[in-house]
Amino acid sequence: MNFNNYKTKAFTLIELLVVISILGILSGFIIVNMNGAIDSANDARRKSDLDAIRKTLIVYGTLNGMVHPIQTTTCNIGSNCNNLASALLDITSNLPVDPVSGYYTYISSSTGSNYFLSGNLSSSTLSHSNNGGYAVGPVDIDGNKYGAINIGTQTWMASNLMTTKYNDGTAITRGPTGATWDGADHGYYAYPPAIGNTTEETLTNIQSKRLGFVYQWSASNSGKLCPIGWHVPSDAEFKTLEMYLGMSQAQADAIAWRGTNEGSQLKEAGTTNWGSNAGATNFSVFTILGAGYRGSDGSLSLRSVNAVFWTSTLSDASSAFDRSLYGINTGVNRNFHPFAYAFSVRCLKD
Repeated sequence: MNFNNYKTKAFTLIELLVVISILGILSGFIIVNMNGAIDSANDARRKSDLDAIRKTLIVYGTLNGMVHPIQTTTCNIGSNCNNLASALLDITSNLPVDPVSGYYTYISSSTGSNYFLSGNLSSSTLSHSNNGGYAVGPVDIDGNKYGAINIGTQTWMASNLMTTKYNDGTAITRGPTGATWDGADHGYYAYPPAIGNTTEETLTNIQSKRLGFVYQWSASNSGKLCPIGWHVPSDAEFKTLEMYLGMSQAQADAIAWRGTNEGSQLKEAGTTNWGSNAGATNFSVFTILGAGYRGSDGSLSLRSVNAVFWTSTLSDASSAFDRSLYGINTGVNRNFHPFAYAFSVRCLKD
């Protein structure tokens, strides 16, 4: 037999490169699908965990006259929710924790009548309040995740916006750190003041306390500041919130301080994030913090004293309506300011 007729054909370099490329694509596809499966499994666990905590809170409330464990600042379950864990000890000694590395969070109104529970999913958040039910929150272009809360017919983000980019990926210019602004609206975002109003707050504290950034009005009114599917609320949409909490139409339409205790219902209770905090109950579990603001010259103003939010509604050619709350006042101030001021933004679902 002539073995010379049986020659082995070698792969050419091009053929080897093609095979290697195909294997790379297949392995990438497998990894992506595995990661997707892992994310789905973790999210299913998180949803189950949050529902288990919700049911435990229902049992506790039923046994305690519909009062839930009191926790007036946001805590991380498994880390610093000692009040919650202690209160629920007779029902469960093992509150579930996030299956990876995050935390489920909890906060209540000052009396425990209402609570807000939230957890981060892989690409959104899932939150629950006893008076609003479940809500899915957004993720901004920077990857920051926000809880969401249903209040009446509206769904609001549960904390202030803190993106450095518009939702199309365009960077927002950060304003100078000191009181060196020129009084014009450049569309800046900026850090709010630190306690004492002499320096900007640190990014670590902004993130951990959920203070958010502050924005000049042209950034706020760009139509692309909030995550896709969410928007900066109009003056009328703020009125809807205020009237749901008890204001009359006439009160809501007025300028300056209005209402009775609607501001108290919106502010985080206690003095952890407010210097003084008249009558604050956080009944709505909207949890407004005293973040302060930046003046038109960049000045650092009223941290722990005041919180101001832009609306998307013009008051005249050079000013827009806003809402402010003070620690010493129980109502809500409806006012307007020039565009160069930098205020907080709380987004509303479309």
